[in-house]
Amino acid sequence: MPPLPQPESGLVIRYSYLWAYEARRGQEEGLKDRPCAVVLSVKNEAGAIRVLVAPITHSQPESSSFAIEMPPAVKARLRLDTDQSWIITDEVNCFVWPGPDIRPVPQGIRDAICP
Repeated sequence: MPPLPQPESGLVIRYSYLWAYEARRGQEEGLKDRPCAVVLSVKNEAGAIRVLVAPITHSQPESSSFAIEMPPAVKARLRLDTDQSWIITDEVNCFVWPGPDIRPVPQGIRDAICP
């Protein structure tokens, strides 16, 4: 696997996202690998990088959720499918980079993201 890029806002990674409802049920890892957008990354005094990621989903958000619909051109650039997708903005995961839940991106998608 090629080296991971430095996490920065806007980077889209493949990640085993743990939804809040899954955590409440006692799960420790997400059930599905999904694209997630890096929202923020901060290096602490010890040099560890903490990252916040927001999930990208095909499920239309509930009316009580905050989300941003991804434009088709952005999805095409990332080589994601053509179905509607949303970045959920009122739920995030936080982890130390690189975390064990980061998954390899398929070659064709990686080439589109990192030419």
